[in-house]
Amino acid sequence: MGLDAVVCCNCVESSRVRVPPNPAWGIIVEDNGSVECSSEELEMQMAFDRWRMDEACEHEDCVLVYHCIGNAQRVNLLRESLQGLNGTLPIILDEVLYSGTHCGDWLDIPTVENLQHELCILADIHCSDEQDEARLRNFESQMCELMHAALKEKNPILF
Repeated sequence: MGLDAVVCCNCVESSRVRVPPNPAWGIIVEDNGSVECSSEELEMQMAFDRWRMDEACEHEDCVLVYHCIGNAQRVNLLRESLQGLNGTLPIILDEVLYSGTHCGDWLDIPTVENLQHELCILADIHCSDEQDEARLRNFESQMCELMHAALKEKNPILF
């Protein structure tokens, strides 16, 4: 079990699909940016899943950016590296690294906009331990890529 983060593309909303969806699927775009099928028929859901995975757009499963932040232990190590900075990095510590296994939540666009400031602060934080520093720089890189994609697509960062 671990912490994964994704930003969905907005190809469906922007009509940039390669293959048009079947209207019977009743496609909806969730608040978190994911594209879902509202049909309750299993065959329709399976057809929709195949379409979303491989045919909808150039992005597999309509995901623009995917990162595995790490397993629970790695997330805890990242959190420990930033210990004592709670007031400085509230989004990172309270909404991203608060658990190594949280899922089903997301950072909305206003929160992602505020995350930019925290990532600038994070860039100036360094660890004396070489492995901790490498983990922190990797996390910073992942979060920057997720942030840029979220702002570009106007879609949340999902966990």
